[in-house]
Amino acid sequence: MNPIVQATAQVPVSPQRRIFDVPLLNGLPARDGGCVRVVARTAAVGARCTVYLDEATGQDDRHLALATAVVSWLESAIMPLGDHLIGPPADIDNDGKLAILLTPRLGTLQRNRTTVGGFVRAADFRPNLERPHSNQADMIYLNSTLVPGPGLGDVLAHEYRHVLTCSHRDALGHPSEEDWINEALAHLAEPGPTNIMHRIHTYLDDPSRYPLVVPDYYQAGLWRCDGVRGATYLFLDWCMGRHGDHLAGRLLRSRHSGITNIERNTHERFSTLFRDWSVAMLHGGVPFHPGGPRVLPWPGNVPLHLKLAGTATAYIAPRRLKPGTVVHVQAPSRARLQVTATLRSSTDWIPHRNTSIVP
Repeated sequence: MNPIVQATAQVPVSPQRRIFDVPLLNGLPARDGGCVRVVARTAAVGARCTVYLDEATGQDDRHLALATAVVSWLESAIMPLGDHLIGPPADIDNDGKLAILLTPRLGTLQRNRTTVGGFVRAADFRPNLERPHSNQADMIYLNSTLVPGPGLGDVLAHEYRHVLTCSHRDALGHPSEEDWINEALAHLAEPGPTNIMHRIHTYLDDPSRYPLVVPDYYQAGLWRCDGVRGATYLFLDWCMGRHGDHLAGRLLRSRHSGITNIERNTHERFSTLFRDWSVAMLHGGVPFHPGGPRVLPWPGNVPLHLKLAGTATAYIAPRRLKPGTVVHVQAPSRARLQVTATLRSSTDWIPHRNTSIVP
């Protein structure tokens, strides 16, 4: 079901002024350089959302067109789909509308090292936090350099899915979802490939480098890492193909998080899901991509040494192995290594398992 509604945006005759604290993600405390306070004015108003434009940009025609496009995307397609999936977002500031801030500050994050198209801050949805730690508002931050088009739609759909996640967790005082599932759910909301295709390619180019399960990307030094985003998108996309599109709504509503959330809502062990997904990537299970993961050739007559990230997969293609050949695999006991043998050319594969489990 793809609910579409007619949406119109108005440019206010007398723009209203509003102050926002924008996190800079620079590692400093919020009250000591970790946030910057900006003054913004209304640039477009719809029935369910209001777009504010940072005064530092100036209200020119380009930014006003962007603000109008934001309202149109959200109210005509993205928000109705969210309503159908799980319901409307929380109204943290009690104004009846989602706030969107357009600001150039998203181009100078982490001391000018990082540019993002948008983000949602969970702290804004937590009622017990004060400024500058929280704007106490249901809101999305968007880069004012974005342009109307499919890319804007993908960014908005991604960030609005984060709004729904925060609305059903942080706003209610429940723990946040782990990053790997949070980002997978957001990428799956995107209507097109502009925000995920390059991440899929990065993961498939060297899958052994990129872990699937990462509770906190920032703490792990993997924030903005394309490979881990590609991994988690592919995993949850495959899970939804196996268990139905309604899995996304169940994960959003759940009070569990991480692996427990996945296991409770699929009724399968994570080790089974991980193994079957890893094999499925070799058998046409990759959306937007005609091939599959990079496979390392191994002649079989010399030792092969591999370094794997936790919950990552290496694909090995042995060559010239005679019938009855025994392959010895050694790994630290704490690694809980999974080893699976499959025929890559088979259309009806049955993986052969050892007795190990995946963490």
